[in-house]
Amino acid sequence: MRFHHSQRVLNPLANMRFHPLDLVFDTVLRTAPIIVLGGSYSTWFWFSVVDYLWGYFVHADVRIDFGPLKYVIVTPQYHRIHHSLERRHFDMNFSDRLTLWDFLFGTMYTRFDDYPATGVEGYPVEEATCRPAALLRACLGHALYPFRMIHQSFRRTSAAVASRPRERAGRDGPNYGHAGRELPTD
Repeated sequence: MRFHHSQRVLNPLANMRFHPLDLVFDTVLRTAPIIVLGGSYSTWFWFSVVDYLWGYFVHADVRIDFGPLKYVIVTPQYHRIHHSLERRHFDMNFSDRLTLWDFLFGTMYTRFDDYPATGVEGYPVEEATCRPAALLRACLGHALYPFRMIHQSFRRTSAAVASRPRERAGRDGPNYGHAGRELPTD
């Protein structure tokens, strides 16, 4: 999700900034109800059109609040809080259609007039140019980023485990003395 939130200038293209694996899981979750309920082709079509366009709309860099409907329908200004750089906005306004979900789960940020800067502080991949080669490198960097983070996490965990003092093994394993050296067996 960092890829999606990394844009410094929020715009409708943020709706396309997802890791391919996120897209697979998201598509399955969004379409499962239609599959289970047996929706018609027209249901699929209209759901896809509205879902697609609404995603672009809520990521637009515009101040639209819909008046009293802002308490019910997610607006670009409401969703902007979710992309904010400010710590007080972290884990807020997850909803992308109805504000009801944020209200129910306690993640609604109720100061609807806030308009913060967006992005991810310290995110290592930035698109500083429109040159094709640079954009390709940035795209690959975004796609590989989660796997680099998983790899670093495994390395940190392995180093932490390796630095722990070894415990004496049972009768089937080697016997280590106080200094961690294997003791001779009979």
